[in-house]
Amino acid sequence: MVIDKEIAQYDAFHDWYMAAVSTDMFEKVVELKSNHGKKGNRMKLRFTGATRLLMNEFLIQNITYPVDILHDYESDEYKQARSTLDRSYPWGRNEAPKPIASINATIGADLLVEFDSIEVLPDGQQVV
Repeated sequence: MVIDKEIAQYDAFHDWYMAAVSTDMFEKVVELKSNHGKKGNRMKLRFTGATRLLMNEFLIQNITYPVDILHDYESDEYKQARSTLDRSYPWGRNEAPKPIASINATIGADLLVEFDSIEVLPDGQQVV
């Protein structure tokens, strides 16, 4: 999948710091801002067509494991993520399956984002 290759360019954001999450339910957009302290990079993951988001344990320091895009709808990982979203958003239960980004942290936030497409964009400033 093209998404996997784009994320892989940044080591799948492994050991990056999740700095902010913003949502726009009317536009169906979720943006995740991340930075990599050692390299000074700042990037944004922009999920469009986002229909469901679940976030737990957001802290001042959120260091992520690799971002995992679940798109094999028959895999156990996908079924578990979908079931978790269904419990929080019962009205999405009967919708057609979509990819789900699973973002887990060594410290801090865990996220599930159900979406149609994703872009990886520079966030402008360099971290000092």
